Amino acid sequence: RGMEGFERGRKLDKIGLDAQDTAELSFTDVKVPAENLLGEEGKGFIYLMQNLPQERISIAIMAAAAMEAVLDDTLQYAKERKAFG
Repeated sequence: RGMEGFERGRKLDKIGLDAQDTAELSFTDVKVPAENLLGEEGKGFIYLMQNLPQERISIAIMAAAAMEAVLDDTLQYAKERKAFG
């Protein structure tokens, strides 16, 4: 924030992960001071692509854990529910 050429766009609506703020980011000719550079210049996309498998695994684990919790709640409800007298 506060850098010429950087703009934060609209907050994205998501299903789940509401506590995680996700928004569009725009970088137009942004100048990054050398001391703030992470990794090698021009390699950002490669770094992003190398990290995607780990992110996908994390998301899959969260989805599986949520599914397990819903299944547990559903089974508990089904065991307690009385229907048709």
